[in-house]
Amino acid sequence: MITASILSGFLAATFLLVIAKRITALIRAFRLQSVFVFLYTLKMGLSQAHLELFVICALVLLVKVVIIPFLLLRVTERIKAEEDLGLLVNPQISLIIAVLFSWLSYIFAHDVMKLTNSSGSAAF
Repeated sequence: MITASILSGFLAATFLLVIAKRITALIRAFRLQSVFVFLYTLKMGLSQAHLELFVICALVLLVKVVIIPFLLLRVTERIKAEEDLGLLVNPQISLIIAVLFSWLSYIFAHDVMKLTNSSGSAAF
């Protein structure tokens, strides 16, 4: 249940990246997505009790959640980047395309897993 919630949050954060219209919103969505990567790694570290996973978890938190967003915000302020991204595709259309790709990926992965489980050999 917790894993499904974390992965759902990761997917929602990915969709937020797709619909972001401003640079700061894009960086915040990246940070949120990184938090979900951190939570998933932490859950795997707790369930499997591997020290390496805790080290990776700490590095993800430090690098992806703190350092990279801080540096990106600082660089955008320094170069006085325009806040609006000037997208070529409407964010709503981008979201529909991203949802369709996610759905197709789910169907493909589900079918591949059925082939792998039923035949006892690799699907490819």
